[in-house]
Order: sequence, then C-alpha cells, then structure tokens
Amino acid sequence: MHSAEAKFEKITVDQAGNLVDAFNQPSGNTTKPGGIYLNGIKYVTVSKDDERMVLKKNGGGATVAKTGKALVVGTWAQAKKGKVDGKEKAQNTGDCSTIVEELAKYLKGIGY
Repeated sequence: MHSAEAKFEKITVDQAGNLVDAFNQPSGNTTKPGGIYLNGIKYVTVSKDDERMVLKKNGGGATVAKTGKALVVGTWAQAKKGKVDGKEKAQNTGDCSTIVEELAKYLKGIGY
C-alpha cells in the first residue's frame, strides 16, 4: 500500500484585495485564494452589511467599515485589557465596532 503524498501549493495572499473582495460578496467571504487576513492573521466573517463587516479569530476579532474612499479596520483581543472609568476591562467586539464606526462616520462627513 502506498501512502498518499500531500501536495501543497504556496500562494500569496493579497490581504487588502481579499478584504475588498469580501465586501463585494453577499456572504462576506472572499472568492480570492487564502481567505481574509489582517496583519497576517486569518479571520472568519461573522456578519456583513453594505457598510460594515464583523470578523472573528480565536480569542478576538475585528470590525471593518467602509467610507467613500477607505476601509477603517479595528482589531481586538480578549487577552488585552484597557482602563475604562478607572476600571480594567477586556477588549471586546462592541467597543471595537463603536470606535471603528464612529471614525468611518467622521471620515465620510469630511468627504473621505
């Protein structure tokens, strides 16, 4: 019996191009090779509409919002903590989404 030899093909992932493509797909998943990567880390689409996409990864996630000329990207990780009103708080998708959406709204307001 011969063992099957695995064949791997090295691909180059266009992180920005794949993200733009994912926004253009109804499912929020890219049709390009490699999937959605941000800063070299793979993410999975959780939800998407015409203006915003929420992504997840093990122990964290990201929110991406569109403006007329840019994509605003914010990431979060449960292991990272910050201070809110003097109390330590873990990063989370809600805070990330709020900040990304507010920045995108501001940029749209100034024509960007």
